[in-house]
Amino acid sequence: GLQRPILEASARLLHADLDGAAKGMEAVTEIEPTLNAAHFVLATIYDVPLKHDVEEGRACLRRHVA
Repeated sequence: GLQRPILEASARLLHADLDGAAKGMEAVTEIEPTLNAAHFVLATIYDVPLKHDVEEGRACLRRHVA
């Protein structure tokens, strides 16, 4: 199910482990591509300055959110 990966990603986010949180949310979006909340959390993580490329975040949203 989705509960465990979401909780793990959320815990990483709470501990400022942005890379771990991003990987966790990426896994969630692969398991359930229609879960928009996960895509928005992932985009927010990508939007953190100097952690991920902004274009990478935008491309992810274009791929997964219609």
